[in-house]
Amino acid sequence: MIHKSPRRAAATIALLTLATSACSHPKTLDLHMATQIDQLTQRPPDGVVVVEGRRVTYAQYGDPEGDVVFYFSGGDSSRLEGAALEGHARALRVRVIAPDRPGFGGSDPAPTRRLLDWPRDVAAIASQLKIRRFGVIALSGGAPHGLATAWAMPERITTLVLVGAAPAPPFAALATDIALPFRLVAKLADWSPWALRKLLEQQRSLAHVDPAKLLRQTRGGVGAADAAYLAVHGGAYVASKRLGYAQGVSGSVTEHLLYRRDWGFRVEEIRVQTKVFVGDNDVMASMAANRALAAAIPDASFHVVAGEGHLSLVPNQADRLLRAAAPSGPTDAPSSVSRLAPFSGR
Repeated sequence: MIHKSPRRAAATIALLTLATSACSHPKTLDLHMATQIDQLTQRPPDGVVVVEGRRVTYAQYGDPEGDVVFYFSGGDSSRLEGAALEGHARALRVRVIAPDRPGFGGSDPAPTRRLLDWPRDVAAIASQLKIRRFGVIALSGGAPHGLATAWAMPERITTLVLVGAAPAPPFAALATDIALPFRLVAKLADWSPWALRKLLEQQRSLAHVDPAKLLRQTRGGVGAADAAYLAVHGGAYVASKRLGYAQGVSGSVTEHLLYRRDWGFRVEEIRVQTKVFVGDNDVMASMAANRALAAAIPDASFHVVAGEGHLSLVPNQADRLLRAAAPSGPTDAPSSVSRLAPFSGR
């Protein structure tokens, strides 16, 4: 493989070295955490819907009779991530639906998909469950999918809540405040997709065969808030990642490329109330790019959450996020023209 410049080659080599050399002395997980990971990953999906011949799996949490909030997990994750909202969702009488995106968990891959294909999957789940309107909470790589859903069917979404959003292409240049390893991951999607695949394959291998090492690597690269969260809830983090990589890493490679390409819509066109949250200890998401995103959306507010990171904010602030996203008042969908487009291909 010949790289286009020494700078790109050096960045690729540095990232791969960082990923493979850290914490080279394996240690085992304690029995409780290992058992928790196994139990969580063996939980079957609560539902399956077929969209254009593809299976889309999802989990449900909280109150089955409550107001509905869809939860879009972060990148390289799965429907299990929504379990972080379980307790608060029950207390608030909210029903959380957490789908697997194509190629993750039990959802069939769609290697040629566009970002604007995702709203069709969401609409299919909502139709199967007879849900008219719903809120959305979307973390990190789930945020572009949340924005696409709000753009495509604004008549269905009551409130869109974004947490540590992956930067929209117009604001990607602002994301210099992300920690270097995570900036390099984004650059690999531009410079060297083969190296991105190698990195993701290494992460998948660790999630399956050496989760203790995966946790130590992750804790070493995130802020103090996320490191503290992983020290207690690392089992749930590994389980969601392990299920996310159940079919390999092709779905993840596809998604990382989607983040960096034209999304097919302008965020300025979104007509859904939007709330953007970022933790002040988040080194994985760009504060500057999220602030610019909130400023660009006509009806959006921006919130900095003290003492929270990228992974810790959703579980630690679940009550606040669910209250922000949950529908209030009538939930019958108003008359409006949907922008849902035909699926682009498998």
